[in-house]
Amino acid sequence: MKVLLLIMLASGTAVADVVVAPPGWTGSDSSDLGARANDAGHFGGQAGKKVIAAAELKPAKPEAGVSLFVTRVAMAVANDPAAVRAEVDQFHGASQRAQLSGSTIAEQGWQEKVDDEGKQVEATHAYKDPANHVAITSRLLIVATSDQLISVTGECIARDDADAPSLIACKAALATLDPGAVTRTAITLAPAGTPPPAREEIHNTGPSMSDGSHIPIPPMVIQPEGQPAVDRRPVFIGAGIVLLAGAFWWNMKRRAKHDEEDQE
Repeated sequence: MKVLLLIMLASGTAVADVVVAPPGWTGSDSSDLGARANDAGHFGGQAGKKVIAAAELKPAKPEAGVSLFVTRVAMAVANDPAAVRAEVDQFHGASQRAQLSGSTIAEQGWQEKVDDEGKQVEATHAYKDPANHVAITSRLLIVATSDQLISVTGECIARDDADAPSLIACKAALATLDPGAVTRTAITLAPAGTPPPAREEIHNTGPSMSDGSHIPIPPMVIQPEGQPAVDRRPVFIGAGIVLLAGAFWWNMKRRAKHDEEDQE
């Protein structure tokens, strides 16, 4: 029986068969794993619509000490060999990121290839983390469609004292990973060391010196050299006094008119 992950696609809701769960194992959505996958960035950090689904599978016995984590990422980006290489390098860099956290990683195996039909990239990675007493065995698949790149990652994380049959079942489940794309196009993996594709730069759409936009600027009055500035404060004070006198005269005239009307 396959674990079903609900993937929200542009055309609607589709159900992708991602991995065959080992007998007796149960799966559940993992929002935490999905959030970490989103923060990590994919396919060289390109800008594009990204849909992520993640699940955690566990055996019936919690004490087995083994878990299987599955992540599916679909991005509306160009089928660029450099973007595919960036995704493979990020997958391989999991052990290096663990070393940055203080762990001493012992890499046990790494392999990458493109299948004979040229429509799927596969990478496998195995390493041990003695500091945390775990061993990680993982597998990555990348495929391309007409409008997106899709990657599926499976990771078996086992404690040093993990149940041997459960660990074997977990590793066997990695072989059943399926990106879920029905119609695939040819895909190419750029050589190691290829830089990731250039990111799209955000251009400023505001006014510039050459876009024809005009922003009015008030004129500045510059006094000629050697000529003292004219003090206009007396003029303003005199004008204010005249206005006050006019208002006082107009008010007295209206008051006298009202008095005459009252006497009549």
